[in-house]
Amino acid sequence: MIFTDANVLMDMECVRDFRRYFADPEIGCVCGNLVYTNDGASVTASSGSVYWRFEEAIKKLEMESGSMMGADGSVFAIRRSLHNPPPEHIIDDMYVSLMILCNGYRVIQASDAFAYEESVVSAGEEFRRRYALRVRRSMSTA
Repeated sequence: MIFTDANVLMDMECVRDFRRYFADPEIGCVCGNLVYTNDGASVTASSGSVYWRFEEAIKKLEMESGSMMGADGSVFAIRRSLHNPPPEHIIDDMYVSLMILCNGYRVIQASDAFAYEESVVSAGEEFRRRYALRVRRSMSTA
């Protein structure tokens, strides 16, 4: 099963690339790499891109220990047999991948699978995006 965020453009080679990693029976989840395409558009976009590169570096360090903690929603794949639907009030990408890890499988990042997204370009846009996400989460727990 492949998951992706709605605002992400996925390199279609990901499908083939992900499949190769699942030849290892210890791997339960394979994450792609998110690349922001407009980091020069504004200070907000640039800082978001820098932050994301930091997150990607953390993932690489986690992989050196054998497994990442979880996937982000940009693009990742799991074994269908390991899918555990998340409760409505939980961030689904983290839950799905973390449950796979808790069940004894590895969560890794593919070095050759990419997804692309435009970063927000203004602080107001970022605030509205995060506010809308928080409202959706609180509504699902009500």
